[in-house]
Amino acid sequence: MPPETDSWWPADRAPLKRNALATLRAPLAAMGFATTPVKAQKESFAVRIVWVYPSLRGEPPYTRYEPVGLVHIPAEAGSLSTQWQFHFALHGRYVPVFRQFIAADAVADPRAMFSTIGIAEIDTGVAAKQQGGHYRTMQQKRRLRIIAELPELWDHPDRIVCLLRDCGLYSEKTPMDQQVYSVESRIRRLRAIKA
Repeated sequence: MPPETDSWWPADRAPLKRNALATLRAPLAAMGFATTPVKAQKESFAVRIVWVYPSLRGEPPYTRYEPVGLVHIPAEAGSLSTQWQFHFALHGRYVPVFRQFIAADAVADPRAMFSTIGIAEIDTGVAAKQQGGHYRTMQQKRRLRIIAELPELWDHPDRIVCLLRDCGLYSEKTPMDQQVYSVESRIRRLRAIKA
């Protein structure tokens, strides 16, 4: 694997989701391979595979990582499609090293790289696109559903925010007090509906 020195680390990049290291199967995740969030394109979805430096894997957010490759998934079928394609990154100082660790069968069938969590994230993106909704809209609905299902935590919105962050439904980048405010407003609406 690449060297583990500060001078080799790339500049901070967009933070990965909290569960980024759980979206790929255990052998790959143990080596530090992770994914960026699913990105909807015109006729497909794209998921970037990245490698997170070992000393930076402890606590999210993960902002320093190296590009490994890109998985393209046809939008109409999502995880059910048999036409997934994986391409190694064209640029990146460690791509030749990463080629040694990504098995040829995983390149031939990129679905084999993903864990059930990773497949679920892709299916969420596909469902949102098929239902005409945006991925963020689907995330908002998931947030609201989780908040509604946890009335015992309504007096502790900060705990709900932590749970939503753990689920990848809130960004670590956004200040927590803004997220607590948002959760509190949703709780007020839910209490008004129940009253």
